[in-house]
Amino acid sequence: MNLLEKTFFTLTIIAVFISVLSGTAFAAGASDFVVENGILTHYVGSDPVEFGDLPQSNTGSDTVVNIPDNLGITVIGDVVFGDRPGISAVIIPKGVISIGEGAFGNCTGLTSVTIPDTVLSIGNSAFAGCSSLTSITIPDGVTSIGMGAFSECSGLTSITIPDSVTSIGFSAFGNCSSLTSVMLGSGLTSIGARAFAGTNISSPVITSDGKTLCYVPPELASYTIPNTVTTISSSAFLNCSNLTSMTIPDGVTTIGDYAFEWCSQLKSVTIPASVTQIGEAPFNYTGISKPVIIDQGKILCYVPVSYTSYTIPDTVTEINARAFANCKDLQSVTMPESITQIGDNAFLHCISLKSIKFPEAITSIGKGAFCNCNKLTAITIPRGVTSINEGLFQDCGSLISITIPDGVTSISDTAFYRCANLSFITIPDSVTSIGNRAFEGCDSLTIICSNGSYAQQYAIQNAIQFTTAKNVTPPGVTASPVQISGSVDGKAFVFNVYEIGGDHYFKLRDLAAALNGTAKQFQMVWDGTNNAVRLTTRAAYTPVGGELTSSGNHESVSAKVSIARLYIGDLKMGGAGYNIEDSNYLKLRDIAQMLNFGVTCDVRTNMVVIDTASDFNPTSGLK
Repeated sequence: MNLLEKTFFTLTIIAVFISVLSGTAFAAGASDFVVENGILTHYVGSDPVEFGDLPQSNTGSDTVVNIPDNLGITVIGDVVFGDRPGISAVIIPKGVISIGEGAFGNCTGLTSVTIPDTVLSIGNSAFAGCSSLTSITIPDGVTSIGMGAFSECSGLTSITIPDSVTSIGFSAFGNCSSLTSVMLGSGLTSIGARAFAGTNISSPVITSDGKTLCYVPPELASYTIPNTVTTISSSAFLNCSNLTSMTIPDGVTTIGDYAFEWCSQLKSVTIPASVTQIGEAPFNYTGISKPVIIDQGKILCYVPVSYTSYTIPDTVTEINARAFANCKDLQSVTMPESITQIGDNAFLHCISLKSIKFPEAITSIGKGAFCNCNKLTAITIPRGVTSINEGLFQDCGSLISITIPDGVTSISDTAFYRCANLSFITIPDSVTSIGNRAFEGCDSLTIICSNGSYAQQYAIQNAIQFTTAKNVTPPGVTASPVQISGSVDGKAFVFNVYEIGGDHYFKLRDLAAALNGTAKQFQMVWDGTNNAVRLTTRAAYTPVGGELTSSGNHESVSAKVSIARLYIGDLKMGGAGYNIEDSNYLKLRDIAQMLNFGVTCDVRTNMVVIDTASDFNPTSGLK
């Protein structure tokens, strides 16, 4: 052995000796890595494990992982190095463009990581829980930082986001308790909620262009938002429990989801007319004691949880997502005819709400809007609604029966999930899509549908009882008798109606008798063969007895959803309302719309006024 060889051998022995003493292992062998189509899918390390085994403690203490650059790796796969506390350093080779979800999650001994400038994205929770990581350089070229990417990295003290980054995900740096400073790049267009929540940053974080307020330290008792700000990010003021009031400056147009959540001492907020977009539950768990309405009175975005009833102003056209969420004492809500849209989870967990009357102008009811309203017993879905969204009536355990109106085309997954007492649902032929779990947990359900319809096929495929019989009797709901004064073209009448779920239902034959002799008179006959009520317009009505008279019963009775169909001539108009004591009862505004005559309610005298010479007006304010 020559001198050079002896020297190299000696140095090698010394290096190995030092490595053993220090507990450091170098993993660079190609056999330690499993690569499939450019994706690093598995790391074996110094102690090989079988696929599927838990990877904890399968590497020695202070292991440095130097990923070879000759394996063609472009993606670090999900959870490849996850839960290995022995890894102290990682060198990622050039050519890697993506770091997968949880790739280094909970590597609690990791103190150093080298990310090449070829990386474009850092996945969700990629370095979450790496509590020994005190610094990291995010290279210019990265465009997205995923949800929780560096969450719980309690050793991080500062971070610089390069200009190339356009999006930072939910809680990306959440609970980085030692993080005191952050510098945001100029390319950011999206910052997720709680991105910096639970950090030790002592001053507000605003994007470099001054337009987006991302974070306000929770210890602040007051704060003046700069006039340059146009967007308040989701959860920006989270847990600012010392904040008592806030004036949002002119120029702000958007307030994100949960923006002021858990600002428990916040009593007042001034919102300028410039704000036209507002996220879900922006004032959740604050001390604000009055409803918050924005956009010149159009969007109702918050109602205090202490409210037991509320009449929505007639300027409102939209109920925002979670506006009434967790109003557990809310028993009644009066909606004006101006409302066209109800947002996601709008009435979530309103467990005391027993009934609600929808305006006919509504065309959209969001996901989970009435989830866990477990005292709701009766619902009439407006005709303009075309889809029953996910979780819409989930856990409404008191719902007994419901009729889906003609025009609805889809019933989404979990729409009626765990409505344990739902016994009958009438589904029209217009429905062509029903989610797999739409009626899961509705063990007593019978679907009423047409022979050969999509609903029938769905019932068969999902082993749900169904019937196409035309004389099926759905269970009843409570109908309370009410007397309403009215007039038809100036002639006075007294109508004996029933109130069901906040709506007033008029006996169809009473209306036929009252309209007889006018331009809107109609004849009505029962078509037993087709289970239909048929109206003939401009034809004189032939009384059958009992019209416009009281039954003398002043007690509530049982009303059943009518399975009969209503026709005007040969045109099918939909369901025939409720059947009460063998008579059909419908809402007056529905008949007015079908026959096109004017009807209003004089609030001063509580009198219904029918004018057959005028056209139907959907914004007439009729309840």
